[in-house]
Amino acid sequence: MLTTLSRMKKALQMDENDSSMDETLAMYAEAASQKIEAHLKRSLKRAIYQERVSGYANSPYLNLKQHPIIGSVSLTDMNGAAIEPDFLLPEEGRLFRNYGWPNGKHNIIVEYEAGYVLPQDASQGNPRTLPEPIELACLLYAQTLMRSPGVIAERFGNVSITYTEPSEGLPLAVCSLLAPYVGSWV
Repeated sequence: MLTTLSRMKKALQMDENDSSMDETLAMYAEAASQKIEAHLKRSLKRAIYQERVSGYANSPYLNLKQHPIIGSVSLTDMNGAAIEPDFLLPEEGRLFRNYGWPNGKHNIIVEYEAGYVLPQDASQGNPRTLPEPIELACLLYAQTLMRSPGVIAERFGNVSITYTEPSEGLPLAVCSLLAPYVGSWV
């Protein structure tokens, strides 16, 4: 989850000691987290990832799905021979090699650690690294999901309800908060 139950309750101005809605709040926060990760086309949790990527001799860049990259990266070709990048662009999830990469389809195996320490995984010695705008986007979208689905206007005198068109997209405010974290090549 991209937020904690405690932060969710604060955002909803709920008593932190009231546990009557905990399961429901956790479901909405998890649903919002999954939709945000789908929008960003990557997992945000810090973990070790392995990918098979295609190398191109005429391109100095190798783009990885997960970012930011943390620590070392191990690259091998299909025969197990090590491949060394010239340098990393960790925030972008890109590797650079001046003379390009061995040419082929899914011919490079990359193992690397990437992602953020999520709020629920944070500890004294391992503080959260998830950017605040991503957590805020999660909180806003979870609140949106909790409202009456699709209702954008109500009126009780002579009853009038207005519904939105069904949409796969995220609300504009959520998209705006997430925009800086979408990879440019994804």
